[in-house]
Amino acid sequence: MADPGKNAMKAHAEKASTLFSVIICTHNRCEALARTLDSLTKMCVPTDLMWELLVIDNNSSDRTPEIIRSFMTPGATLPLKYFFEPVPGVSHARNRGVRESHGAIIAFVDDDVEVTRGWLREVRNAFQQYDPVCVGGRVLLQENSPRPPWWDKGVMDVSVGKFDRGTSVIVYEESDREFIGICANMMFKRIAFEKYGLFRTDMGKQPNRLNTGEETEMADRLRKQKELVIYHPDVQVYHYPSAERFSKRYLRQQAYSMGWWLFLVEMQGPQPPRIIGIPRWRYRSVLISIWRMVLLGLRGRHTDSFLQQNDVLLFFGYLKHRLAWQRKPETKQTGYAVS
Repeated sequence: MADPGKNAMKAHAEKASTLFSVIICTHNRCEALARTLDSLTKMCVPTDLMWELLVIDNNSSDRTPEIIRSFMTPGATLPLKYFFEPVPGVSHARNRGVRESHGAIIAFVDDDVEVTRGWLREVRNAFQQYDPVCVGGRVLLQENSPRPPWWDKGVMDVSVGKFDRGTSVIVYEESDREFIGICANMMFKRIAFEKYGLFRTDMGKQPNRLNTGEETEMADRLRKQKELVIYHPDVQVYHYPSAERFSKRYLRQQAYSMGWWLFLVEMQGPQPPRIIGIPRWRYRSVLISIWRMVLLGLRGRHTDSFLQQNDVLLFFGYLKHRLAWQRKPETKQTGYAVS
């Protein structure tokens, strides 16, 4: 007869010995990366927690290799490994990190964040307490971020990398369409990639393209398979976006790129009535946005008018990529990178 005490001890030992892989993908942000790595050196890591840190250099041309190696000197506190991924695109870099890592839990943080001192401990707590397949953490902006006078924090902070769904744990249902998190602070069990594939390489940021959504699509993939996905506010980092993001130019580019991501997402779901491949309701929506943009501008409400302008740009981003997709059948990929 099995000894319940021994089984409990075995389960506890397995949890304690779980290896955590922390992955940072970076491209030409050597100074921000140095701050991120420095914050990792200051973490309070429990003595029984085993972890590795992988930095994936996605074809940087600045001092990134030099910065990484400065944290790999004899006596360095970080269990750091350096990999160079020549194929541009954050999804390629993330997938390289998954393939090179060894942990049962894989945690992604961006190269422009600072982790809290208890970050890795809270990652472990989230997986031990809830046993999810995916955890989205809280991402707050530094308070002294260089916001211009016209900036609407409630709306625009999200566009530069804030993710905050409050101070309570949220266990996601399949019907919950809110985001679970962003890859500035997001974790997965390795089994998620083994069972359901890696990040889609037609999503995610690339040089001169602000496409995103590879992490959101991955989380949605898991939810559709009835896997447990949670948001945990105690798994927290602080985001330090560059000053150039706090500009109308950046927000316009992001809105336009968001149209591409929404097109890819909607091609996988139910197909409503369409005109030229675009849902009919989007035409009504963009006409309303154009009207509001003009009216609010005439009334001197320029920030509100600008927000409507971004909705219009999102529509035209959607339209452009729908037409490009139609002209190039080879781009009609619906599978997931697994190599």
